[in-house]
Amino acid sequence: MDIYNILWDMWQKRTDHLADTLAGFYPDGKLQKKNIIGIRFENQNDKFDDIFCFLEEDTGVINLFKGTTEPSVYYTKNPMRQEGALRLALGFHENIWGWGTHRRKYRTLVQRKGCWIYRDKNANQITDEEDTKEFGWFGCNFHPQGNKRNMLRIQLSSAGCQVPFEKQAWKYMRDSVKKSGIKEASYLLLHEKQFSEL
Repeated sequence: MDIYNILWDMWQKRTDHLADTLAGFYPDGKLQKKNIIGIRFENQNDKFDDIFCFLEEDTGVINLFKGTTEPSVYYTKNPMRQEGALRLALGFHENIWGWGTHRRKYRTLVQRKGCWIYRDKNANQITDEEDTKEFGWFGCNFHPQGNKRNMLRIQLSSAGCQVPFEKQAWKYMRDSVKKSGIKEASYLLLHEKQFSEL
């Protein structure tokens, strides 16, 4: 069974085990009230094949949604900066997001604090030794895909932002965070290899 199916299996059968596993990746080993967790799969097919785990510690509810944590093929080959496309670094990004508007379209969680990213200099859609690491503000937001219909290809939906596949999934997570009164949201980004021993 591959890592993708392991996560879904854990979610369906043992949500408590999944919660405990994910808590172990937090700096203090403790979950927050609302937890948005991205899990990156190293695929190079321009599809929404990463996972967002939305873990609501205050209610015990866990949901898994498909999405992308990476830039599309288009923005990898046509980056917004000549240094290369933006790839958010793995790890815990404390209070990275606050409330704002993404491209004057969506009221959502937008970058409010500096974060670590990599520039895909060789445009191979993976993070490797040729990439450069930067810290700063890059407009790395949490928003739905920009297509009017749920397209299978990422296309223009992500230049490096964190993007759920279905707008309804994004809305559910956004509204849950907003209703909880959270003003600054942290984000945990993991890699599929970190689950290889599950």
